[in-house]
Amino acid sequence: MEASWTMHSNNGGLDNENDYPYLGNDDTCDKDKMKSKAVSTDGYENVLPSDDEKALQKAVAHQPASVAIEASNGMALQFYQSGVLTGGCGAALDHGAVVVG
Repeated sequence: MEASWTMHSNNGGLDNENDYPYLGNDDTCDKDKMKSKAVSTDGYENVLPSDDEKALQKAVAHQPASVAIEASNGMALQFYQSGVLTGGCGAALDHGAVVVG
């Protein structure tokens, strides 16, 4: 996940989805479209230790936070509809998610 934030910072932000829709194949970049950014950030930081719920609560009180979760084990996410997810935590991290608060 940190690699995506590094790319985001090095690229000056994220490109607009209208300029670069997902096509499912490799393509070349349009230099003019690359100049227009849909969003940018002025930095990021890691919330450590990663199992400190209070540190995560403090971080999301000010902005969204990206987190890694284990989504492939069990059916908690498959049938999720709304609210706070209260399933067990796994260690085989395989999905990125956003936490807001």
